Amino acid sequence: MLSTLSASAAPTAWLEWQAPPECPTASDIERRVSQWLGGPVPTDTDMAVRTALVWNGERWEVTVEIAFGGQKGTRQVTVRDCQEAADFVAIAVALALDPSLAEGEDAAVPDAPEQDRPLDAPERPNLAPAPMPGEAPRARAPAARSAAPGGQSRFRPHLSVSVEGAAGTLPDPALGVGIAAGGDVGRLTFSLGARWFPPNSTTPEQAAAPIDFSLLGARAGAAYLFLGPAVRIGPSLAVDAGAIRAQQLRSPGGGVVEPWVSLAAGAVGLARLGDYVSVFSELELEVPITRPSFVLSDESVVHRVDFGARAALGLRFFFFGQ
Repeated sequence: MLSTLSASAAPTAWLEWQAPPECPTASDIERRVSQWLGGPVPTDTDMAVRTALVWNGERWEVTVEIAFGGQKGTRQVTVRDCQEAADFVAIAVALALDPSLAEGEDAAVPDAPEQDRPLDAPERPNLAPAPMPGEAPRARAPAARSAAPGGQSRFRPHLSVSVEGAAGTLPDPALGVGIAAGGDVGRLTFSLGARWFPPNSTTPEQAAAPIDFSLLGARAGAAYLFLGPAVRIGPSLAVDAGAIRAQQLRSPGGGVVEPWVSLAAGAVGLARLGDYVSVFSELELEVPITRPSFVLSDESVVHRVDFGARAALGLRFFFFGQ
């Protein structure tokens, strides 16, 4: 797991909170605590609150460690977004300062302003932290929902464009372009696309003139990504299929076209540039299933498809955010 945090604005002395820029700040959490308490957070206490916010690839894991009145306790929960994580921190702090807030499921607790509450949030936060050391057991608020609306398998469609390099499939290393459409479901990402390597000339010793080799193919791939959300990396598998065309210059006819299929295995990595775009790279070993050979009229072999390597670098655009 990787925590991708940046320092939050307007730090609060008693609270250590770091989160991405789109998340609530320490000051927002302090205001939320004040709403629960019905007044400002006391400044004459020895309370110290440390937090950790970690993305596990699907949800946020937030840990709150509170030192107060000579005691120390830790609470942890998994939530769907950093707004809920900030709410959980605020609730934990409010309960440490005023344990009576936890008494009964119908305890009256101030509501957050409409602009501070997620659109689908309940009337009041329903995260129930465990008691601090030394606290008597109290009635717990209703448990947090086990999954976000739509479930954690929310489909995130995307479109990718890339520059590709290949060696082994064509006689010489070549550059091409690729485009693919796909989607993410949790940590699994998949895509279906096309790739094109324009004609690239090679001059075998036996040939009377240079020969242009080009490739047009389709590709289906999948990968399982770890870490996140700013950086994700994981293993990948793909199937490539298409046609390799060879055309000898100054030679009549339409050239020779041979079908080609291969399996590819490697790794893919993504680095988030914004809510809707990431830069990605791929590095793979290609194992040919078909190995077409290209020969001259004298039966001499010009090229035979062999084991190869593929690399790609491009941009991935997410239609509805990452």
